Amino acid sequence: MSRRHVVIAAFVVCSVTACAAPYSWQNPNYPEERWARDRAACKADVAEKIERRYGPEPVFSNRGGVFGDTQLRRDFDNYEGARSESRLFDECMRQRGYVRVRR
Repeated sequence: MSRRHVVIAAFVVCSVTACAAPYSWQNPNYPEERWARDRAACKADVAEKIERRYGPEPVFSNRGGVFGDTQLRRDFDNYEGARSESRLFDECMRQRGYVRVRR
């Protein structure tokens, strides 16, 4: 793996983890015991949608294009797949009446 690929992979990992950590989902109208059940239900819903979209073992690559089927292309595709999962989860939680709150 070239230095360029390592830098891009590190950037992707840092970006995803930085966006994911500093908040939680809350709904003041529900008891906290329900929050975990709703999070689990949304995760299951997202997993089902991702499986329907990408197959049972998602591989977000093999598209070809400018970069062909290179490691860089796979890194970008995996990043986009993770973002798609995140967006679907956020949408599910919002539909259940939750809001993101900074910790």
